[in-house]
Amino acid sequence: MASNRFESRWLYGLHDPGGESLMLEARKPGWIVYSAAIGREPGNQAGVDFRPLSDRGVGVICRLTHGHFPHGTLPHSSQYANFARRCAAFVASSPGCHIWIIGNEPNTALARPQGGAVVMPERARTRAAQQALLIEAAQARRGWWARLVDWVKRLFGRGAGRAVSVEAEPLPAAYPAPEADDPLRRGVPERFNALYGIYGEDAGQAATGEVMAQRPPEVMAQRPPEVMAQRPPEVITPALYGKCYDLCRSAIRQTPGHETDLVLVAAVAPWNSQTTYPGNARGDWVQYFVDILRIVQDTGCDGFALHTFAHGSNPAQIASDARMQPPFADRRIGFRTYQDFLAAVPEGMRHLPAYITETDQVEPWADVNSGWVQRAYAEVDRWNRQPGTQKLRALALYRWSRADRWHLEGKSGVIADFQLALAHDYRWDDTVEEAAPLRAGDRAAVKSYASLRKAAGYLNKTGDDLVHTLTPGTQITLLGDAPQELDGLVWWRAGVVDAPGIQGWLAQFGPDGAPLLERVETPEPAVAAAAAPGPGPASAPSSVFKVGDRVRTTTIVNGRRTPGLTNKPADDVVREIPRGTPLVILGGPERHDGLVWWLVRWKLDGAAGEGWVAQQLATGEVLLEKMPTKTAPPPRYRPGDQAMTVNFVRLRRSPGYMNKAADDVIAEIWQGTAVVFISGPRVVDDLTWWEVETSDTQGRKVRGWMAEAAPGGIPLLGPWVEEDRTPFKVGDLAALGAVGVRVRRSPGYRGKGDDDVLGEFLPKSTIYLVGGPVTADDLRWWRVSGVLLAGEVLGWVAETAPNGGPLLRRAPKLPGTSIPDLAGRKFLGQPFAGAFGISQLWGENAAFYARYSYEGVALWGHNGVDFLTPSGTPVLATEAGEVAQAGFEPGGFGNYVLLRHAWGESVYAHLEAIAVQPGQAVGRGAVIGQSGNTGGSTGPHLHFAIRINPYTRTDGWGGYSDPLPYLDPKAVIWPPYMLETSALSTTGGPAPVTERRPPPRMVEDAPGLIRP
Repeated sequence: MASNRFESRWLYGLHDPGGESLMLEARKPGWIVYSAAIGREPGNQAGVDFRPLSDRGVGVICRLTHGHFPHGTLPHSSQYANFARRCAAFVASSPGCHIWIIGNEPNTALARPQGGAVVMPERARTRAAQQALLIEAAQARRGWWARLVDWVKRLFGRGAGRAVSVEAEPLPAAYPAPEADDPLRRGVPERFNALYGIYGEDAGQAATGEVMAQRPPEVMAQRPPEVMAQRPPEVITPALYGKCYDLCRSAIRQTPGHETDLVLVAAVAPWNSQTTYPGNARGDWVQYFVDILRIVQDTGCDGFALHTFAHGSNPAQIASDARMQPPFADRRIGFRTYQDFLAAVPEGMRHLPAYITETDQVEPWADVNSGWVQRAYAEVDRWNRQPGTQKLRALALYRWSRADRWHLEGKSGVIADFQLALAHDYRWDDTVEEAAPLRAGDRAAVKSYASLRKAAGYLNKTGDDLVHTLTPGTQITLLGDAPQELDGLVWWRAGVVDAPGIQGWLAQFGPDGAPLLERVETPEPAVAAAAAPGPGPASAPSSVFKVGDRVRTTTIVNGRRTPGLTNKPADDVVREIPRGTPLVILGGPERHDGLVWWLVRWKLDGAAGEGWVAQQLATGEVLLEKMPTKTAPPPRYRPGDQAMTVNFVRLRRSPGYMNKAADDVIAEIWQGTAVVFISGPRVVDDLTWWEVETSDTQGRKVRGWMAEAAPGGIPLLGPWVEEDRTPFKVGDLAALGAVGVRVRRSPGYRGKGDDDVLGEFLPKSTIYLVGGPVTADDLRWWRVSGVLLAGEVLGWVAETAPNGGPLLRRAPKLPGTSIPDLAGRKFLGQPFAGAFGISQLWGENAAFYARYSYEGVALWGHNGVDFLTPSGTPVLATEAGEVAQAGFEPGGFGNYVLLRHAWGESVYAHLEAIAVQPGQAVGRGAVIGQSGNTGGSTGPHLHFAIRINPYTRTDGWGGYSDPLPYLDPKAVIWPPYMLETSALSTTGGPAPVTERRPPPRMVEDAPGLIRP
């Protein structure tokens, strides 16, 4: 859970203040990322007051840089110590923020300090320019005038010192001026040089003083001789960055009030290969990132920032796994580049917080509500819900202000897209806290940093309204008769127990609903004992825990060789223990240096360790808490039962997935694989685990532990259904499982260029075999047609992977049935009377349907099949069941019927008339309505789809599956546009009929919308 009130539990975020009102109005105060170019003068005490943000529950991340091009994101290494002291001074003068990033994209040539030390005088006109920009923003948003003016006063009214903005510094004559709408040179090709094929020496020197020969001759002629003689820019290698980070982190965490601040490693620019060094000859950006982490791992690291981008406003690109051209064919080319970074994080650092602090479309935001923003947040939420992944705590859109051409402010289309994303519950911290009821006279403990104010309320307040900032653990007494409600919060008049003179008004909950106060029992008055003469032993500490208890850390703590803090050697710290780590109490308590200490055992990175940990800090901040006890639900299975995997599942050596070594994963198990239960269940890491025996992708028997469901309730195991192993033939439909499959221009995969790959079929896709098989590179290949994110495709797919794992399968049986059974001719009934073609297949028109979502997860494409049934055609139940829904959805399904079957559900939409009622039982083949053209339809047709138990509505398909593999193939007319001429006769059905139409619309996303 969020460690303090300066950390938001929501994923939502914006770069720059100004747009936080969008998040606050949605009651989801996310993140604001603030960039400060602060110089390196240690005597400069200027900072920024972030309390106007943090006081409203907004999480603040501040990026500290030396400056912008050509001054360097970090100064010359000879000035690192001064820069660290300047960082500490800025932090000390910047209340309201406790998360800091050191530098930005240090692997780019633009980030290097040019020519060594650079003098950065503080000019009055810089200050005036900053102030003018803030006032201009305030005038553009009149409702925020009072708060912004107050902020400007605090920002610039702190005496002679102030934050230095290098953006306004004049450039040396040697460097051409940037474009007016790109002052930081974000748009230069050199930033993402690997996308444009700029390699070698040019890559390492582009956009710097070393490549002025690439500039026009007139620019070279303008360079003064003294600039020509400057030494070259200093390349920021991982070793240099690590040195600077260590100095800055140490200086910041030695600043009073910031001892536990999070200091993050800077985001590395993806697709930039400009920094090469021994061990990274190709300039791989992911390797650069990993080398930094390995360097700072031993000295201490609190987390890291990431940048990830897409190329354009098409939301379908968000989920693309497309790779780059050689020499970076192992790297993703789009938004999912964040997965390349996370996959490379050293095992011992996968517990650290990770934040995406910049994302955009590379090009300036198109002012349209394309669904891109919604899909981006859904993608990160999907990642966070997968077991074993390193959670991302923020996704910040770059940027709100009009400081460059990537601004969001004033773009109503993108803002609407963001607001629709805000309608969903995307948070990295799913902890739900319940606060005990409070009444006047109660004593309470402050759960996180909180502001004690002169009067109730926090909006439109001046700085002198703040009485005191209360630290976690501070105990207060609630005064007065009743609380007040103001600014949407409940306020109590309170006094500090240990400082009776400090009184004021305190909110019971934060703007995001998180409780700030927790009632505590008033201690009984102590009976005074006669003092023994002379010094005696310290009083025994209270025993909150006992030996054998299971506890966990509430924040990052140090495990020590011996109890106590003072006069300790450097090697007294055995291990930095991540937040949320389970511990077992082995001994204690002992009191040293005014703190209570416990001897504990932990298990991290696959290895056990022991050490002493403090129960809480002197400030009252709790470091250890009892592990919540969970009662396992009644088991669904028993030892000896058989089941099957319904998703891609990891088999582990022991139950649990948190804080595990990489070798804990025994095998990756395909969807549809049989498992036999050996023992269990056991509840570990909030999941139910079973010891099972199963088969890996190569058919070998393996034994280990498997979760029954993934975090978020996504099912992993389901009832066993015998797999159909009938050999494939031309004309068959093949189904894909939980992983995608590449489609190629020609059979074979060895010695092929990247252009041989046409794309990748998405999980749960259905493909049609139109030719083959042929053998190439020891594999059987089929000529297939199907649907990619980019559209329809004809190409070649291997039946199995090189390791023997199946890529093409028969559709799994519907639970509890033998459907489909090709040999026995058992299928679902036809959903209509007659024979009609198809106007839209499963997965088509991905870009169009990406604007629509189920519970916030955008669709991958069309989640059903549209049959060209004329209006009035009888619509038939494909299997016996009960009418779950029968109604009208304006602008979407129109008239529709949803049937519930023993194996799942089926839906029939755009009907002209409905012939059944909810709760009515229907038999197979019963008429349930007539096909029509209602709702968002673009022509008479029937939309048909099925859901197969167990399903999840947030899988990118709304829980639906392609129904075609479950229908009689002789009655299905495959669209001619998906076939080759030689394959037209393989359908076995009536003469093909087709009509390409615009895709039917769905109901637009809206807060609280629940789709059928």
